[in-house]
Amino acid sequence: MACIRNLCVTLVLLLGLAPGVAARSPDVLIVHDGLSSEAVAAAVTAAGGVVTHVFDNAPVTAARVDSAFALSGAAIYEDAVVTIPGGADPHGFGPVTLATAPDAVLTGADLGAVDPANAANYLYTGAAYVWDVTAMGTGAVVAVVDTGVAPTSCIAHAVTGAPGFPDGYNATDDGIPATSFDNHFHGTSVANVIASYCGLCFPVGTVPHYAAAVSGLPLVPDACGPGVDLLNLLGVAPLAQIYPVKVLRAGSGDGTLSDIFAGLDHVLTLVRTGALDVRVVNLSLGFATMQDRGDVSDRFLRAFADAGVLVVAAAGNSGPKPNSVAAPATALDSLAVAAADFAPSSRFFYEYYGLTFGYAGMGLVMRPTDETRIANFSSRGPTSDGRSGPDLAAHGSWSFTQDINGDFGWGSGTSAASPAVAGGAALLVGYALANGLPIDPADLREALLAGANPTAVGESWRGLTTQGAGLLDVPASLDALVMGTASGYDETIHVGVLAPNVLGTPRAGDTRIEELEPTTLAPGETRDVVVAIGDVTSQVVFQLDAVDTPDNSAWSFVPNTLEIHVQGAERTALPSTFSIYYASYTYGPTVRLDVLDGQWIASTPFGASLLVEQPMQPGLLKLTLAADYTNESPVSFQLTVARADDAPPPAGEVVLDNVRVPQWGQVIAAVEVPPDTAVATFDLDWTRKWDRFPTTDLDLYLIDPTTGAPSGPTGATFAAPERVMVYDPAPGVWYAVLVGYEVPLPTRATLRATFE
Repeated sequence: MACIRNLCVTLVLLLGLAPGVAARSPDVLIVHDGLSSEAVAAAVTAAGGVVTHVFDNAPVTAARVDSAFALSGAAIYEDAVVTIPGGADPHGFGPVTLATAPDAVLTGADLGAVDPANAANYLYTGAAYVWDVTAMGTGAVVAVVDTGVAPTSCIAHAVTGAPGFPDGYNATDDGIPATSFDNHFHGTSVANVIASYCGLCFPVGTVPHYAAAVSGLPLVPDACGPGVDLLNLLGVAPLAQIYPVKVLRAGSGDGTLSDIFAGLDHVLTLVRTGALDVRVVNLSLGFATMQDRGDVSDRFLRAFADAGVLVVAAAGNSGPKPNSVAAPATALDSLAVAAADFAPSSRFFYEYYGLTFGYAGMGLVMRPTDETRIANFSSRGPTSDGRSGPDLAAHGSWSFTQDINGDFGWGSGTSAASPAVAGGAALLVGYALANGLPIDPADLREALLAGANPTAVGESWRGLTTQGAGLLDVPASLDALVMGTASGYDETIHVGVLAPNVLGTPRAGDTRIEELEPTTLAPGETRDVVVAIGDVTSQVVFQLDAVDTPDNSAWSFVPNTLEIHVQGAERTALPSTFSIYYASYTYGPTVRLDVLDGQWIASTPFGASLLVEQPMQPGLLKLTLAADYTNESPVSFQLTVARADDAPPPAGEVVLDNVRVPQWGQVIAAVEVPPDTAVATFDLDWTRKWDRFPTTDLDLYLIDPTTGAPSGPTGATFAAPERVMVYDPAPGVWYAVLVGYEVPLPTRATLRATFE
């Protein structure tokens, strides 16, 4: 999960939802479908700007220009800063490493004959059963566009270069090669999912290593010597090649969207010039979007499809909320992958983690049932334009791979699921190469979707917006490719846009209350409540009664809880407005959530607390209730939802009325703040808010007359409308700056000021 302004995007293997804030940058991305690069460069230069990157394979130019720059016939987006936060699992699981001695790792020929029944890491895909006819992916090149890929012992055989780029490609300016061991671990872990070719030796009886492994995974007895068992750690396509493309810097772990697109552009150039026969690209990264298709990333993914390359993308870690898939997985030409949770792998992790703290038996306590699930963190559909969302699912919960330092560790995220599918695609490519067949990305995509198993996960997780076509099944996909049964497979599943499922349409002066049926959720199950919010809505109340989360805190490392996620009208990979992990045995059987125009408040028998301050946003308010995925027991509750549609007319002096805000451009208004003002409130409203698609985002900055600089909080969030409150403002003329941060379609805005 990476952060841009107040949003977070899927980027790390470990779950991350921590928001980050980056200052607004003068760097922009200019999408110019009808204009030449030369014409755009001339316009930038004439405006006193500088072109920083001209992309060769998509109608996009990166530049540094004044914020008032505009160009007819072009769309302008911020070239936002992207960063990688540390792992932030909601339970506080820190980075977990299983340290090993070097001679405990077997690679390549030393591994001996591989029994598919013991290829534990990605046996779930069925890939091991077609290794003989796919040559284990031999000849297939997968470009891993990420943080770089270090040739650790398990993947040293797979890491390859290109003519002129023996160490892969570094799109950043940090000067550290893409294959360096000084890079962030993420890309190396992703590459291990695809092409690892090693095994790990476990002395029988070793605690916690051996005890944890045998709790869920198959071992080969005595394979490493008498009394030393072997855990095979093979990727989906162990003999595929990995081409590293680094788009985020070492150390700080940050980059820009233009760095990401420069990496994609480089791969396209290699393909189109015949320098490297890349057939599959893996993108275990993503970001929020207001368009779900048609944004900057779509231009590059369309170019890959035209060049004969399949792009596999992580759906995102913003679940379990609906309408939360990240770009570029929202693009029509991507293959979006959700994360599945398989019981054996989860038990391996929980058992090891518990044993390191003296808690035995956590594998079965925290993963008591055997069904395969879609992970709680995995982003859900539908997309904002009504497609199912994730296209298919693969293993992504507690993936066990070699770390960049040579040890082994666990991580969860759709970042791990995406390369599993990329590896499956590499096997199909290997089969085609071995048999002299043509390779077309549409054929690969259709075969992977046609072969996906829609019933392999438990019934609670079989929805099209949860798992898409189903769980990755490589043998079935190969059969579909060979037999031609995938041809014409309906790869785009339209399910309709997200719609309210309680209370109906807001009506002025109306108050509605709806009591839902009592609900019981087994571990990992979810319940979505979607409420329509209109301009007249003043309050929404979620009342949870008879909450029962059985108390197993005496023996469970992570006790039973009910996850409560609430998100305002924002869509795609934007984080929840707030999340609560609720235990009735601690906080009582009732909790009330009041969503007001300004304050969102949680109340329990122990009192009330302010969660966030945020305006009421027209659109869809989402409440997702989930039984925590580590629960031992079901949880239950009774939910009542109420909405009051009696909001008074907008207050305050109209400073700007129905003013047109241009793309990336700005409108400035002078506002006289009277003396003795305790609070000055500025509300910026516009037409294309989150209740419209595509959505426009405007930002609001206030210039303090005493400093001449932006003062205090800003309206540079993704809230719509924006609100900025200044306490004890200096009297005098303030300047309100309205910025068209993202304006895909013309929009009209109104600015009001209230002084108290």
